[in-house]
Amino acid sequence: MAVEHNNVIIPLCDADAKRCGNKAYRLACLIKAGLPVASGVCLPASLYSAALPTSLPAEGLALVAVAEQIAPIGESFAQWQPDTKLRRVLLEALQPLGDRVVVRSSSAAEDRSGQSAAGLFHSSVDVPVETPGVEAFIEAVRRTWASLWHPTAWALLRSYGSWPGKETMAVLVQQQISCPYSGIAHSAANPEQLYLEFVEGRGDALANGSEDPQSLWLPRDQKGLRPDTVVFNKTQLEKLSALILAAEKCLDQTVQVEWAFDGRQVW
Repeated sequence: MAVEHNNVIIPLCDADAKRCGNKAYRLACLIKAGLPVASGVCLPASLYSAALPTSLPAEGLALVAVAEQIAPIGESFAQWQPDTKLRRVLLEALQPLGDRVVVRSSSAAEDRSGQSAAGLFHSSVDVPVETPGVEAFIEAVRRTWASLWHPTAWALLRSYGSWPGKETMAVLVQQQISCPYSGIAHSAANPEQLYLEFVEGRGDALANGSEDPQSLWLPRDQKGLRPDTVVFNKTQLEKLSALILAAEKCLDQTVQVEWAFDGRQVW
């Protein structure tokens, strides 16, 4: 299936759920509400669909056989190469994001109501843009696509009444924020408080479980707010709390928000 080059790159602020997946769409909503979201672009799900092989495993395949049956899909993605024009379009779109980017999954299966699929699909950090033919970036995209077919993903999707062949995978690319601390904020922790988990440096250490996070509770009404840690001062905690509540209001639901503190502001 051919993909028009002028539709391959979608600014993050213009992302919609159908083309760009739920994660990118919700970030676009936050951008439009004025929240500080790292700049980015999306590779729509149509590009992923064009790279899929024509023959796919059966939907009802036993999970014990998945690893063997998905091998041709991984091989198909590994062989995918953008043509010369598409490489140029990709490079032009990536350069404004800086020398290093984060390549993230944004599938149709993520961030559904009650089905976050957090940490299930592959994301790559510290991806260099200025490599010959943007090859490092292309490899990161391939790995994100392939993660939709991983046996673990297949098992979870089956528990949701779905399977990888029914889903799509857009790719979200964002400027990499250099940050002393980053983490995840949960607004559904309890009716009166917000819950933060954070680690030093990039948040992928928290997402993949390689580091034990520090944690912090914040009152929703900010009354009696005090820093229980030397990491953040009161003003910074007030700002972080306000951003979490603003995201909740924007999306009209409780949220689980990834955040990064660059030493001056929270993203």
